[in-house]
Amino acid sequence: MEEKFEKARGASQREQAQSLREEANRHKDRRDHLNNKAAEWLYKENNKDLPSDTIDLHGLYVKEALTYAEKFIEKAQKKGRPDRLNFIVGRGLHSVNSKPQVKPAIEELVRKHQLAFEIHPRNPGIIVVHLNVPGHQLDRGVNLLDRILCNPNPKDGCLIV
Repeated sequence: MEEKFEKARGASQREQAQSLREEANRHKDRRDHLNNKAAEWLYKENNKDLPSDTIDLHGLYVKEALTYAEKFIEKAQKKGRPDRLNFIVGRGLHSVNSKPQVKPAIEELVRKHQLAFEIHPRNPGIIVVHLNVPGHQLDRGVNLLDRILCNPNPKDGCLIV
């Protein structure tokens, strides 16, 4: 399509060039529409049986994942609960060069919201966000379970630091 456009433009065929440009734009609009429908279907399918504190962003493009994640965080903050959110982002095994795309984008979004988070201790494809712990009080990627100190006296319980 682009080759035809360049050829028409180069030959001073402005009308044909304009027509091809418009056709290309229609194809792009259709592609975007179909991508949005596919993302919506995939999101609904992946999340239909999950608990309300968990969101699955597998298979989405970064932009789509960020849109759903932003809404998920805002909804949880408005409700004031739960205390913890789970973002299933995967490990990036199906990404280009097996390098994660969604995971670092969600981590950045969580930092932007100044929320504490950790990588799930048993599943590195899950980001656990703690809504009631300010982000500056927790180092990135630190497992909160490692920050619990238990008193030897069972009556005193545990102290989270």
